[in-house]
Amino acid sequence: MQLNCASVLAALVALSSVADSAKSRSSKSILNGRHALGLEQVLVSHPQQALMSLLRSSADASAPDPSISSLAAIAASLSQDASTTPSSVQQIKSLVLGLEDGLIAEFNTTQSGINNISGFQHCIDTMNSAISTCNNAGTGNNSAYEACIAEWRQLNDYYTTCRATEQEYNATRVLICNDYSNASWQSPFNWHFCPANDNFQGTYEQYLQRSVDRLYTLRSLRENCTRATDRWTNKTDMCDATEIVLNEKWENCSQLLNVSNCTGYNCRKTSCTSYDTCWSAQEGAFNATVTMAYGLEKSLHAQWRALQRIECLLEVIDASSNQTAMLEECIARRHVVPSYLNFTNTAPPAKPPCSSAPRPDACPA
Repeated sequence: MQLNCASVLAALVALSSVADSAKSRSSKSILNGRHALGLEQVLVSHPQQALMSLLRSSADASAPDPSISSLAAIAASLSQDASTTPSSVQQIKSLVLGLEDGLIAEFNTTQSGINNISGFQHCIDTMNSAISTCNNAGTGNNSAYEACIAEWRQLNDYYTTCRATEQEYNATRVLICNDYSNASWQSPFNWHFCPANDNFQGTYEQYLQRSVDRLYTLRSLRENCTRATDRWTNKTDMCDATEIVLNEKWENCSQLLNVSNCTGYNCRKTSCTSYDTCWSAQEGAFNATVTMAYGLEKSLHAQWRALQRIECLLEVIDASSNQTAMLEECIARRHVVPSYLNFTNTAPPAKPPCSSAPRPDACPA
């Protein structure tokens, strides 16, 4: 059965009373007095029998583990028992060593818990994996955007052709309307106002026919200019309307592109939030473990010092001479807890940063 330290507080009270009462008594009374070591009501009538019973129970896995106070009581009784043998003392020493081993094992288990930062590493690994997935999502194909851009390209091709045709129509209009403008100043209507300026030579009938021909030509030129102008104006209106639709389509596609870019950013932002939550939870668990460890450390130190006092007492009992001086030294000794019973690495690991950057301008922070 593995031994551990039980009844620590009771042992501390008992052992502290040992030192206090020992200072007010002579060494002889400590060695020979009925209530030596200040453990009143704890001494057994037959310490050898109690020791054997304790040893038997130590071999029984179902029996409760021996406590420091029980060992102290038996050691105190044995110090007054003339029948005490070196083997009895050695048996108690073995029990004490078992309890010390139990202390060390309990300390090591707790220290292992403090050293275990796998939970923090899990947060880091999960964050890195999530960020990688987000980056792939932000740069992947966006079917809606690609479809929109394809429509915009078709519309832009039509718009480009429309503006080119508009320029051709306008050039034709200018030529046709220039012909009309160049002919209109010779308008036969001037005859009504300035007949004296007309140098026509011919009959009156010929003069009238010439005027009719002029009017027909002028009307044809005007109609041609009107048709060319209407065709150019209609094409301009069509191109202007197409330009409006083209710009609207571009805005729609831009919004779809922004949504695609924001997908990666928003994913990274959510991943960082989850990472912060994970890390905070691990820090809380770690700090709780450290707080428990500090409380346990005080208890382990107290138990260790108690066991060292019992070992010191056993050395006095086992000594063949000079017991008085040894006991006085034992009472005065202040046992220093070894450094390997002090917890280390009691600060949580440094937290690696999580960045949601880059953030596209169109994406809200």
